[in-house]
Amino acid sequence: MPKHIHRKTPLKTVKASLLPFAFLGAFSALTAPVGARIDITPVTRLSVLGTDNVALSSDDEESDVVGQVTQIVNISRETRRSEFFVFAASSYDTYLDRSEFNDFRHQVNARGEVQALDDLFFIEVVGVINEETIDEDIAQPALPRSVDNERQRQFTGLVSPYVVFRPARGIETEVRGRVSGTTYEAVGNTDEDDLNEDTSSVGGLVELRSPGEEQGLRWSALFDYDKSDDDDEQLTWLGSVSVPVRADLRLLARAGYETIDSSDVDEDTEDNPIWTVGFEYNPDQRIELRAEAGQRFGDDFYQAEADFALAPAFNLRARYTVEFVRDEDIALQGVEDFDFDNPEQIVLGDGNVQDGDASSIEEQARIEVFGTRGLTSYRIGASYRERDFEASDQIDETTTFDATIARQINRVLTASLTGGYATTDDTGSIDDTDVYFGIVGFDYLVSRDVTAGIRYAYRQQEFELLDTISENAALVQVSKEW
Repeated sequence: MPKHIHRKTPLKTVKASLLPFAFLGAFSALTAPVGARIDITPVTRLSVLGTDNVALSSDDEESDVVGQVTQIVNISRETRRSEFFVFAASSYDTYLDRSEFNDFRHQVNARGEVQALDDLFFIEVVGVINEETIDEDIAQPALPRSVDNERQRQFTGLVSPYVVFRPARGIETEVRGRVSGTTYEAVGNTDEDDLNEDTSSVGGLVELRSPGEEQGLRWSALFDYDKSDDDDEQLTWLGSVSVPVRADLRLLARAGYETIDSSDVDEDTEDNPIWTVGFEYNPDQRIELRAEAGQRFGDDFYQAEADFALAPAFNLRARYTVEFVRDEDIALQGVEDFDFDNPEQIVLGDGNVQDGDASSIEEQARIEVFGTRGLTSYRIGASYRERDFEASDQIDETTTFDATIARQINRVLTASLTGGYATTDDTGSIDDTDVYFGIVGFDYLVSRDVTAGIRYAYRQQEFELLDTISENAALVQVSKEW
């Protein structure tokens, strides 16, 4: 199926929690041939977690034991005319002493695409369900579990029909519509009505471009528009060209105009020209470089990517981006990077959000080195994220340093160690935080479809104004893939 380039933006659905899966089921039934294979991988996980600070308190630390039951299901199917992937997980935590903390948590990532007419008309569907902590000032547990704090459950869905055709030789045209929406509901120990809300938007794009297989000059002309139910609008006209200088080097240029009408950005950002120049350099399969510089959002604009695969024992990856985003955009974009081939992954409440429908200029940077030498693998990284809510002068900055090393002791036993530090500076918050964390674990392959693991974790969260909160936690778990 053709690759498409567009900004994922949440748009209105009948019910964001149900629509993506209804469409996926309908597409599956209508487009797949009789007897088409559906791969279903269920995983059941049983865990027992012990903690020395069940309420994450700075002055009243109590121990408790938490039983966790998690059911994970990975569903996938690919045919000549359609494909879909669904990852769904539900977890129930039951506390031995503090039964008021008992709670369900849920996570769903779903993506599907159907070819309604051969090589012409396609429909893309994306759905996300996740849970996020409302306030970064609230302490987080050393190992994932439900806690007595304020959370939102987020249902986000996207339906995007589009056509791709070639009206003339050397010209490919894509016309796309987008309809999506997000529903937020309060969960956990909170009944605040202002945490329950619905957001929606409608948009589309028209793009003329050179065919994807073009090896020489590449070009595109794009018109993209989105409008949300709170009257946030984004309109982009953008032309781009990629000129080959030699086999391993391309020069890049983009020019256009962008209008962003949002209460969360100031006037300097709203109406501005876009122009960037840059390059792509790919001397071989081990090295990839891309960089752009210019003007966007009324300010200097830079984007860069670098990948160096110099040896199995040493790889370097770096990214720097600046975008106009909302929390719903992040949820939808996350599905593209989700590893649907890994049924063991689970987040369940690891996310964080501050304002359900707030838009911002977001700056992100990440650099990491990783590799494998013999039976040992490692990953060391540093991240920076800034969300600038310009109209309110609120800036949320988070810097993180993390490292993981894993060693395969023998054919069935693996040991791992993870540690890190994160600091958050939020001008809209009553306090800034510093977090130190570390996890040591062992995983044992009992049989082909049964694994067992043990974890010890420590987490300390220091506040500028409030008292420090720390927690020691230990986890024993068994997973069965059916």
